[in-house]
Amino acid sequence: MATFVAVAARSAVTTDVSPAAALRAGQVVAGVVCAFVVIGALRSGTTRALALAAGADAAYGLVAVLVRDVTTSLPQPSWVSFGGPAVAFPVGAALIQLGYASGPADLVVAGQTVVDPTVAAVIGMVLLDETRGAGRGVVIALVASAAVSLTGIAAIARFHRRRLAAEPADRAPAAPET
Repeated sequence: MATFVAVAARSAVTTDVSPAAALRAGQVVAGVVCAFVVIGALRSGTTRALALAAGADAAYGLVAVLVRDVTTSLPQPSWVSFGGPAVAFPVGAALIQLGYASGPADLVVAGQTVVDPTVAAVIGMVLLDETRGAGRGVVIALVASAAVSLTGIAAIARFHRRRLAAEPADRAPAAPET
């Protein structure tokens, strides 16, 4: 994740977020959040926790982009950038709490650490064209570092699934002392 953030910080060009781009970002993120909520509703355990955390982090990534737009466009921010965080933040907060209630906390935190900045960077790269001057190597480095980070989360989830599957045998009740 450190590589991702370092490369993104050096190569990104700050752009204005038009109301149309903010609305489009909100629509895309809303679709992503809904997809993760459906996955979370249909699954349990680590998959549910990770899906709910990813949905929350997608919402938080949108909040990061919109808050940046509000702060750079004061005193007249667009209504979308101003109102978007008021919707996305509580949705993210609720999903994070459901994620914590559904599975291991370290998995939810790992998801927050990786997915939130990745979503914000993808919005910046794809919808706002903030990497327009960056070379192909920069884009490859961003994609590769994000993939490595997401692979790490998958490894943590797999570890927890294995640990939880082995837990009942490990935690068999001890024989009563006589």
